[in-house]
Amino acid sequence: MLYGRKIQAVPDTARWIESFTVPGQFVGVRPPKQDEANGLADHQHLYTIACSPYESRRDSAYIGGSIIEVVVDKRNGGDQSSLADMAPGATVEVSQVVGRGFASLFNSYSGLPSSLEEQRNILAIAVGLRGIAAVRAVLNWAPVQAHATSRRVSCYYVTKSPSSAAFLAEWDQWREAGINFHPLYTESMLKGSAQDGEAEPAGNPS
Repeated sequence: MLYGRKIQAVPDTARWIESFTVPGQFVGVRPPKQDEANGLADHQHLYTIACSPYESRRDSAYIGGSIIEVVVDKRNGGDQSSLADMAPGATVEVSQVVGRGFASLFNSYSGLPSSLEEQRNILAIAVGLRGIAAVRAVLNWAPVQAHATSRRVSCYYVTKSPSSAAFLAEWDQWREAGINFHPLYTESMLKGSAQDGEAEPAGNPS
C-alpha cells in the first residue's frame, strides 16, 4: 500500500523488514494483477530500495507494516507510469527484499560493510535516476555518514541537467554530513565539446 508516497508492505510475517539490512538491496514491485484487457503486464520490475535500513525501521516503528521507498520514472511508461500515478492508499504487490547490497560480484566478503570496517575511503558513482536512487540509500545511511567524519566519502552523480536531477533538497544535507557530493551534467558537457570542436572559418588565401 502507498503510505503517503512511500510503499507500506504488509508481509505475511512481522519479520519482513528484518531482511532489509544494507543499502543496495532491492524488491520487485508491480500494480495488482489484473487481466490482460487492462494492459498491465504480469511481471514485476526490480527497484533498488531508495531509503536506508535505518530510515525504513524508523518510519515503520509504530505501524503494522514495513515502509520502504522506491523511485519510478513515469516517462518509461508501462507499470512505472501506473505506479507513479497511484494515490496514497493504493495497493501494490511487493516481493521479499533480495540481494546482498553493494558488494563485489567476485568476493562475497568485499562490500560496503567491509569497507566501513576496514576504514576505507568510499567513492560512489550514480548514473541517472536509477543510479542516484540506489546511492541515496548509501548517503543517508548512518554508518556511512559517521564514516565520513574520519574518511573520505565521495559521490559523483551523472545526470542530464539541473532540471532533471533528483533529490536536490538532500544534496546540502549530504555535504553537511561530510560527504563530497558532485553533480556532473552531461548536457553542459556535450555543449562544451561541441563548442571545442567548432573549426574557425578559413580566411581567403592571399
